[in-house]
Amino acid sequence: MGAAERLEHGMMRLPLPPLPNLLRRKPNPEDHITDDLDWNAIDLRGVEDLRSKSIEEKRALVDTAMNGLLDRYLPRRRPISFDDYDWNQMRPEKVDPVLRKSTWFVNSVESNAQDAGANIASASRKGKVTWLGRFEEKWEEEEIMHGQIFREWFIKSDLVSQQEIDAQIQAVRDRGFRIGEGFNELEAASYGWPQETTGMYFYKSMINYAKQSENGYDPVLVKILTDVMSQENFHRYVYFMGMKATLKYFPQRFGKDVVHTLVNFQMPGHVKYPFF
Repeated sequence: MGAAERLEHGMMRLPLPPLPNLLRRKPNPEDHITDDLDWNAIDLRGVEDLRSKSIEEKRALVDTAMNGLLDRYLPRRRPISFDDYDWNQMRPEKVDPVLRKSTWFVNSVESNAQDAGANIASASRKGKVTWLGRFEEKWEEEEIMHGQIFREWFIKSDLVSQQEIDAQIQAVRDRGFRIGEGFNELEAASYGWPQETTGMYFYKSMINYAKQSENGYDPVLVKILTDVMSQENFHRYVYFMGMKATLKYFPQRFGKDVVHTLVNFQMPGHVKYPFF
Protein backbone atom coordinates (compact mmCIF):
# COMPACT_ATOMS: atom_id res chain seq x y z
CA MET A 1 0.00 0.00 0.00
CA GLY A 2 1.43 3.36 -1.06
CA ALA A 3 1.69 6.55 0.95
CA ALA A 4 -1.47 8.04 -0.51
CA GLU A 5 -3.45 4.88 0.23
CA ARG A 6 -2.19 4.87 3.82
CA LEU A 7 -3.35 8.46 4.14
CA GLU A 8 -6.69 7.66 2.54
CA HIS A 9 -7.44 4.75 4.86
CA GLY A 10 -6.22 6.43 8.02
CA MET A 11 -3.39 3.93 8.52
CA MET A 12 -0.48 6.32 8.89
CA ARG A 13 2.14 4.77 11.17
CA LEU A 14 4.39 7.58 12.28
CA PRO A 15 7.46 7.28 14.52
CA LEU A 16 5.76 9.56 17.04
CA PRO A 17 4.13 9.47 20.45
CA PRO A 18 0.38 8.76 20.11
CA LEU A 19 -1.33 11.52 18.14
CA PRO A 20 -5.01 12.47 18.42
CA ASN A 21 -7.14 10.14 16.31
CA LEU A 22 -8.29 13.12 14.26
CA LEU A 23 -4.83 13.19 12.65
CA ARG A 24 -5.04 9.54 11.60
CA ARG A 25 -8.41 9.13 10.03
CA LYS A 26 -10.93 10.49 7.62
CA PRO A 27 -13.88 12.42 9.11
CA ASN A 28 -16.26 10.26 11.08
CA PRO A 29 -19.99 10.83 10.46
CA GLU A 30 -20.44 10.64 14.23
CA ASP A 31 -18.49 13.89 14.55
CA HIS A 32 -21.68 15.69 13.45
CA ILE A 33 -19.80 18.22 11.37
CA THR A 34 -22.34 18.79 8.61
CA ASP A 35 -20.93 19.48 5.19
CA ASP A 36 -21.54 18.70 1.53
CA LEU A 37 -17.89 18.02 0.77
CA ASP A 38 -16.84 15.10 -1.39
CA TRP A 39 -14.12 13.41 0.63
CA ASN A 40 -13.55 10.93 -2.21
CA ALA A 41 -12.99 13.60 -4.84
CA ILE A 42 -9.36 12.58 -5.31
CA ASP A 43 -9.45 9.02 -6.64
CA LEU A 44 -6.39 7.03 -5.65
CA ARG A 45 -7.19 4.15 -7.98
CA GLY A 46 -6.02 3.66 -11.51
CA VAL A 47 -2.69 5.44 -11.27
CA GLU A 48 -0.73 4.78 -14.42
CA ASP A 49 2.96 3.91 -14.50
CA LEU A 50 4.58 7.07 -13.18
CA ARG A 51 8.07 6.10 -14.28
CA SER A 52 7.36 7.52 -17.71
CA LYS A 53 6.20 10.86 -16.27
CA SER A 54 8.50 13.78 -15.65
CA ILE A 55 8.28 15.79 -12.45
CA GLU A 56 6.65 18.62 -14.39
CA GLU A 57 4.05 16.28 -15.86
CA LYS A 58 3.17 14.83 -12.46
CA ARG A 59 2.99 18.29 -10.93
CA ALA A 60 0.59 19.31 -13.71
CA LEU A 61 -1.62 16.31 -12.90
CA VAL A 62 -1.80 17.39 -9.27
CA ASP A 63 -2.64 20.95 -10.30
CA THR A 64 -5.37 19.77 -12.66
CA ALA A 65 -6.99 17.64 -9.98
CA MET A 66 -6.86 20.31 -7.29
CA ASN A 67 -7.94 23.19 -9.51
CA GLY A 68 -10.88 21.06 -10.60
CA LEU A 69 -11.76 20.62 -6.93
CA LEU A 70 -11.50 24.36 -6.30
CA ASP A 71 -13.63 25.09 -9.39
CA ARG A 72 -16.29 22.99 -7.76
CA TYR A 73 -16.37 24.79 -4.41
CA LEU A 74 -14.81 28.26 -4.47
CA PRO A 75 -17.42 30.08 -6.60
CA ARG A 76 -20.10 29.57 -3.95
CA ARG A 77 -17.98 30.50 -0.96
CA ARG A 78 -17.84 33.89 0.74
CA PRO A 79 -16.36 35.20 3.98
CA ILE A 80 -18.67 35.69 6.92
CA SER A 81 -19.77 39.31 7.37
CA PHE A 82 -21.14 41.64 10.03
CA ASP A 83 -24.54 41.48 8.33
CA ASP A 84 -24.81 37.75 9.06
CA TYR A 85 -25.64 38.45 12.71
CA ASP A 86 -28.47 40.08 14.63
CA TRP A 87 -26.29 41.90 17.14
CA ASN A 88 -29.35 42.95 19.15
CA GLN A 89 -29.69 39.32 20.21
CA MET A 90 -26.34 39.33 22.02
CA ARG A 91 -26.35 38.05 25.59
CA PRO A 92 -22.74 38.53 26.74
CA GLU A 93 -23.78 38.24 30.40
CA LYS A 94 -24.39 34.54 29.72
CA VAL A 95 -20.77 33.99 28.66
CA ASP A 96 -18.90 32.66 31.69
CA PRO A 97 -15.20 33.37 32.39
CA VAL A 98 -14.01 30.11 30.81
CA LEU A 99 -15.79 30.73 27.50
CA ARG A 100 -14.84 34.41 27.60
CA LYS A 101 -11.17 33.49 27.98
CA SER A 102 -11.41 30.98 25.13
CA THR A 103 -13.08 33.57 22.90
CA TRP A 104 -10.35 36.08 23.72
CA PHE A 105 -7.81 33.41 22.76
CA VAL A 106 -9.37 32.63 19.37
CA ASN A 107 -9.78 36.34 18.68
CA SER A 108 -6.03 36.70 19.22
CA VAL A 109 -5.13 33.67 17.11
CA GLU A 110 -7.41 34.72 14.25
CA SER A 111 -6.14 38.32 14.16
CA ASN A 112 -3.04 37.78 11.99
CA ALA A 113 -3.97 35.79 8.91
CA GLN A 114 -1.75 37.90 6.67
CA ASP A 115 1.59 36.49 7.82
CA ALA A 116 0.35 32.91 7.58
CA GLY A 117 -1.15 33.67 4.18
CA ALA A 118 2.18 34.97 2.92
CA ASN A 119 3.82 31.70 3.97
CA ILE A 120 1.17 29.66 2.16
CA ALA A 121 1.56 31.73 -1.01
CA SER A 122 5.32 31.26 -0.80
CA ALA A 123 4.85 27.48 -0.44
CA SER A 124 2.73 27.49 -3.59
CA ARG A 125 5.47 29.23 -5.55
CA LYS A 126 8.16 26.96 -4.13
CA GLY A 127 6.15 23.87 -5.06
CA LYS A 128 5.49 25.30 -8.53
CA VAL A 129 1.75 24.70 -8.29
CA THR A 130 -1.15 27.08 -8.78
CA TRP A 131 -3.88 25.41 -6.72
CA LEU A 132 -2.42 26.31 -3.32
CA GLY A 133 -1.93 29.98 -4.18
CA ARG A 134 -5.46 30.14 -5.51
CA PHE A 135 -6.82 28.55 -2.34
CA GLU A 136 -4.71 30.87 -0.16
CA GLU A 137 -6.47 33.93 -1.56
CA LYS A 138 -9.88 32.62 -0.48
CA TRP A 139 -8.48 31.23 2.78
CA GLU A 140 -7.03 34.62 3.75
CA GLU A 141 -10.28 36.44 2.97
CA GLU A 142 -12.19 34.09 5.25
CA GLU A 143 -9.60 34.04 8.03
CA ILE A 144 -9.35 37.84 8.18
CA MET A 145 -13.09 38.07 8.75
CA HIS A 146 -12.89 35.52 11.57
CA GLY A 147 -10.73 37.95 13.49
CA GLN A 148 -12.91 40.93 12.55
CA ILE A 149 -16.09 39.21 13.74
CA PHE A 150 -14.62 38.18 17.10
CA ARG A 151 -13.32 41.73 17.58
CA GLU A 152 -16.79 43.11 16.84
CA TRP A 153 -18.39 40.77 19.35
CA PHE A 154 -16.02 41.90 22.10
CA ILE A 155 -16.55 45.59 21.33
CA LYS A 156 -20.35 45.23 21.34
CA SER A 157 -20.26 43.10 24.49
CA ASP A 158 -18.66 45.93 26.53
CA LEU A 159 -16.56 43.26 28.24
CA VAL A 160 -13.38 45.04 27.12
CA SER A 161 -12.69 48.43 25.61
CA GLN A 162 -11.92 48.87 21.92
CA GLN A 163 -8.54 50.25 22.92
CA GLU A 164 -7.74 47.12 24.91
CA ILE A 165 -8.72 44.67 22.20
CA ASP A 166 -6.94 46.62 19.47
CA ALA A 167 -3.80 46.72 21.60
CA GLN A 168 -4.00 42.95 21.98
CA ILE A 169 -4.46 42.45 18.23
CA GLN A 170 -1.50 44.70 17.48
CA ALA A 171 0.64 42.76 19.96
CA VAL A 172 -0.20 39.52 18.13
CA ARG A 173 0.69 41.06 14.79
CA ASP A 174 3.92 42.47 16.16
CA ARG A 175 4.83 39.01 17.41
CA GLY A 176 4.73 37.76 13.82
CA PHE A 177 4.22 34.24 12.58
CA ARG A 178 7.11 32.25 11.21
CA ILE A 179 5.62 28.75 11.21
CA GLY A 180 5.52 27.65 7.59
CA GLU A 181 8.36 29.81 6.37
CA GLY A 182 10.22 27.81 3.74
CA PHE A 183 7.49 25.17 3.34
CA ASN A 184 6.82 23.62 -0.04
CA GLU A 185 3.26 22.86 -1.15
CA LEU A 186 3.08 19.40 0.46
CA GLU A 187 4.55 20.62 3.73
CA ALA A 188 2.01 23.46 3.77
CA ALA A 189 -0.87 21.02 3.21
CA SER A 190 0.57 18.60 5.77
CA TYR A 191 0.63 21.41 8.31
CA GLY A 192 -2.71 22.91 7.35
CA TRP A 193 -4.64 19.66 7.64
CA PRO A 194 -4.07 18.96 11.38
CA GLN A 195 -3.97 22.65 12.21
CA GLU A 196 -7.39 23.39 10.70
CA THR A 197 -8.81 20.14 12.06
CA THR A 198 -7.68 20.92 15.59
CA GLY A 199 -9.04 24.45 15.29
CA MET A 200 -12.37 23.13 14.04
CA TYR A 201 -12.71 20.80 17.02
CA PHE A 202 -11.72 23.59 19.40
CA TYR A 203 -14.61 25.67 18.08
CA LYS A 204 -16.90 22.68 18.35
CA SER A 205 -15.93 22.21 22.00
CA MET A 206 -16.62 25.91 22.67
CA ILE A 207 -20.09 25.57 21.12
CA ASN A 208 -20.86 22.48 23.19
CA TYR A 209 -19.62 24.17 26.35
CA ALA A 210 -21.77 27.24 25.72
CA LYS A 211 -24.93 25.22 25.07
CA GLN A 212 -24.47 23.16 28.23
CA SER A 213 -24.62 26.23 30.48
CA GLU A 214 -27.50 26.13 32.96
CA ASN A 215 -27.96 29.88 32.51
CA GLY A 216 -28.40 29.75 28.73
CA TYR A 217 -25.99 31.06 26.14
CA ASP A 218 -25.30 33.98 23.83
CA PRO A 219 -26.89 32.97 20.48
CA VAL A 220 -24.80 35.45 18.52
CA LEU A 221 -21.51 34.09 19.85
CA VAL A 222 -22.64 30.52 19.22
CA LYS A 223 -23.58 31.39 15.63
CA ILE A 224 -20.19 33.04 15.10
CA LEU A 225 -18.43 29.97 16.47
CA THR A 226 -20.56 27.70 14.28
CA ASP A 227 -19.87 29.70 11.13
CA VAL A 228 -16.13 29.82 11.79
CA MET A 229 -16.08 26.09 12.56
CA SER A 230 -17.77 25.37 9.23
CA GLN A 231 -15.18 27.39 7.33
CA GLU A 232 -12.32 25.67 9.15
CA ASN A 233 -13.86 22.36 8.09
CA PHE A 234 -13.62 23.42 4.45
CA HIS A 235 -10.04 24.58 4.91
CA ARG A 236 -8.97 21.22 6.35
CA TYR A 237 -10.78 19.49 3.50
CA VAL A 238 -8.74 21.33 0.86
CA TYR A 239 -5.47 20.62 2.65
CA PHE A 240 -6.38 16.94 3.01
CA MET A 241 -7.24 16.67 -0.66
CA GLY A 242 -4.00 18.46 -1.53
CA MET A 243 -2.05 15.88 0.45
CA LYS A 244 -3.86 13.03 -1.29
CA ALA A 245 -3.40 14.46 -4.76
CA THR A 246 0.29 15.15 -4.23
CA LEU A 247 1.07 11.77 -2.66
CA LYS A 248 -0.80 10.03 -5.45
CA TYR A 249 1.87 11.16 -7.88
CA PHE A 250 4.78 11.69 -5.47
CA PRO A 251 4.54 8.86 -2.91
CA GLN A 252 8.26 9.09 -2.18
CA ARG A 253 7.69 12.48 -0.54
CA PHE A 254 5.65 11.00 2.32
CA GLY A 255 8.53 10.66 4.77
CA LYS A 256 10.46 13.79 3.88
CA ASP A 257 7.56 16.23 3.74
CA VAL A 258 4.55 14.78 5.58
CA VAL A 259 6.21 12.96 8.47
CA HIS A 260 8.80 15.67 8.97
CA THR A 261 6.09 18.32 9.16
CA LEU A 262 3.98 16.35 11.63
CA VAL A 263 6.96 15.54 13.83
CA ASN A 264 7.63 19.26 14.18
CA PHE A 265 3.98 20.30 14.33
CA GLN A 266 3.02 23.23 16.54
CA MET A 267 -0.34 24.99 16.64
CA PRO A 268 -0.37 28.72 15.75
CA GLY A 269 -1.66 29.63 19.19
CA HIS A 270 1.68 28.71 20.75
CA VAL A 271 3.23 31.56 18.78
CA LYS A 272 0.41 34.05 18.39
CA TYR A 273 -0.86 33.92 21.98
CA PRO A 274 1.46 31.85 24.20
CA PHE A 275 -0.17 33.09 27.41
CA PHE A 276 -3.40 31.08 27.14
